[in-house]
Amino acid sequence: MIILEKWKEAVSFTVKVYKITEDNKFTKDYALKEQIRKSAISIFKYCRRFRKAE
Repeated sequence: MIILEKWKEAVSFTVKVYKITEDNKFTKDYALKEQIRKSAISIFKYCRRFRKAE
């Protein structure tokens, strides 16, 4: 069950990252915005891998 909790935290984190990067401050720096978002998705995918193993 710990992995499920971490998976939920990763989903929540990813949603927060997407909301933060929607800000106008990231409009000009598209590469940075995409890199931050991809990093958040990477964390989510890593947790999902362990969830499947449970």
